Amino acid sequence: MKAASPSSCVCPLLVTALAALLILSSQAVPPLLSVDAIRSLDADTTVRVYGVVASVFIWEGGEVLLLLADHISGSTLEVQVDSSRSADCAEHVRVGDQALIDGRTASRGHRPILFATTEDIVVLARSEHILSVGYLCENWRLFEHDRFNISGVLEWDEDAADGRLHDPQGDKSIRLRTSSGSGPVPDGARVTADCTLLLDLDTMTMFLWAWRLTMLGG
Repeated sequence: MKAASPSSCVCPLLVTALAALLILSSQAVPPLLSVDAIRSLDADTTVRVYGVVASVFIWEGGEVLLLLADHISGSTLEVQVDSSRSADCAEHVRVGDQALIDGRTASRGHRPILFATTEDIVVLARSEHILSVGYLCENWRLFEHDRFNISGVLEWDEDAADGRLHDPQGDKSIRLRTSSGSGPVPDGARVTADCTLLLDLDTMTMFLWAWRLTMLGG
């Protein structure tokens, strides 16, 4: 019988060690889930969830409650932040940002919630790079009265007093108003708008009130 070579003996051991390492890694890192997927989980499950920050609530006691929205459907998940880290969270996380959050699931009535600390929250992209006009138009209820940054292509009206911000990747647009009109921003420019989403009570339509417009290069 031919003796087994050293390499033929090492390979099974190496495969076993690698398999064990993969199992340990999968146990150490929480599963990555969308906001929609959280609804099917039991309470007290450790997860990693990603989505768009729709609101940041700061209570009198200093606690922070984030509303995280699914990046496709717009369904939401409440994320309660540890009160000892709430001040850091209020500075770190902004409406419209895309966030990745590690936390533990719980339930409040029939609604799931997530408990996290700011060490468990990572901002993957700021709002001006991830929040689209199309998503805003489809999920406007989530962002009403919120202030955030959003980018798009600006088209001014004939009198250059109001305009529309267009989604460069789609056919959606939303009315935009400023206190100073177009100013130095030309028609058709790509801009980032520092703005608040408001309701026009006369027309019952949503519009962006732009506090500042910044032209994008290129």
